[in-house]
Amino acid sequence: MTQHTLRNRALDSQDVPKARGRWNHETYVRHRDYSPTLGRFIERDPIGFEAGDNNWYRFVANGPTERTDPTGLDWLDCMSACIKDNDPLKIVVEAAVAQFAVGLWPKEVFARVAQGMGDAKLANAIRFSSNLGQELTTMPKGLMTLLRMPNNQKMAWNAISKSGAGKVVGRLLVLHGLMLAAIETHCLGYCCTASWYGIHYSHEDGNILHSLKSAYIDPLMD
Repeated sequence: MTQHTLRNRALDSQDVPKARGRWNHETYVRHRDYSPTLGRFIERDPIGFEAGDNNWYRFVANGPTERTDPTGLDWLDCMSACIKDNDPLKIVVEAAVAQFAVGLWPKEVFARVAQGMGDAKLANAIRFSSNLGQELTTMPKGLMTLLRMPNNQKMAWNAISKSGAGKVVGRLLVLHGLMLAAIETHCLGYCCTASWYGIHYSHEDGNILHSLKSAYIDPLMD
């Protein structure tokens, strides 16, 4: 389907009311009326706070030179969905766990991670064994399982970043920042285009985590 066809579909006559009574001063943008004079919609955003803006009347967060909203629905709901769907924490944490799983590490590193995960009992057990003269160890399986729990990514990354394992943390901090920048750029382009054609965010089209892993994480693991 060509761009011209898509644009014509977005302006299909079934989406435009036959009579609104205010065509000389305002413009109907599919879901609600917009006033060029006031510089905002004169009807509330039908998706309310889900748009990510507490002002339900303004147009594209007051950024008309950078964004479009031909459907009358704010583009920020797409940005929110896209950024959440592309959260790189899971692959960053998995990369850290994979590196910790190789070789021997100071036990204090794992004790700090366990402490950061809220498992004081495991942290104390690791420190106790260190007092017996065993300074290095492989990663405890219990800690590995804890870090890989589905809902623990944010806590796991905070714990890892404060572990003192500079060899692992330093590189992943840089890669995490690069991926966040790439995701923001991707989502901005995706959602501006989606907003123009009046479509919602799609995981199949908008998720780029596999590509990010291949570009940033996989070379680190080789």
